[in-house]
Amino acid sequence: MKDTYLWNPYTSVYKFLYGLGDLQSDDYVYGFGFGYKTISQDYEIVRISCWKYDHHTQVEIYSVKRCSWRRIQDIPYRIFPLYNKAKLVNGVLHWVAKQYLTQNRVVLGYDINSEKLKEVPLPDCVDANFFVMTMDEYLGVTCLADTKFIVAWIMVDYGVRESWMKLYVINTEDIPCSVNAFGLLPLCFMKNGAEILLSDLSCLYSYDTVSQDFKEFKIDNLPDCAFDATIYTESTVKLKTGYLKRKRTHNITGRRQGM
Repeated sequence: MKDTYLWNPYTSVYKFLYGLGDLQSDDYVYGFGFGYKTISQDYEIVRISCWKYDHHTQVEIYSVKRCSWRRIQDIPYRIFPLYNKAKLVNGVLHWVAKQYLTQNRVVLGYDINSEKLKEVPLPDCVDANFFVMTMDEYLGVTCLADTKFIVAWIMVDYGVRESWMKLYVINTEDIPCSVNAFGLLPLCFMKNGAEILLSDLSCLYSYDTVSQDFKEFKIDNLPDCAFDATIYTESTVKLKTGYLKRKRTHNITGRRQGM
């Protein structure tokens, strides 16, 4: 990822971000997040840079309003390459990180308004190799427990440990062996609320939490890509650069996966 752009999907306007340097360096691991700072009415990009040769991690902020970067603090955490895209919930950006001192894996939260970092409490009995995700407005985590069960939780009341609710438990024996169970992540609730859209980084699936029916979505002419989902608020903020043409929409149809 050598070039980085900021894109407004509502207006199709994009902006090239200067000052990021060469992000293909093998010496650093980068984490990114994006959100709105209400106290300054400004959109901000957060970049966390981890140098692999030392316990040295810095946090930098890019202001869309001022078109400039500033460094705020160094932190005693390391971001994982697989989890470098932050998940925004309740005005807080979240990454999976490891403490330098204890080597514990945690959910690291950065509050955009206060510019403070915190660890978000995890549900009990979560496996150490977990992913962080969002489901609508909820923060969530998912993991492969005992190499057999895919388990996901959502935090109903943000910041309250006791509010973690188990979303589903999928037995890997009940899904095709072609599915990447370790990387199977929920993306969003579907229309009826009982079905959940999932991805294993290469294909899309739906899972009915009531009937436990697992289906694959077939997408015609889809190039090799990974899937992610996020919620955004439409805005007419001006980026004063180029326009990005919208790509055509692929037709998506449901196909039941054989058991």
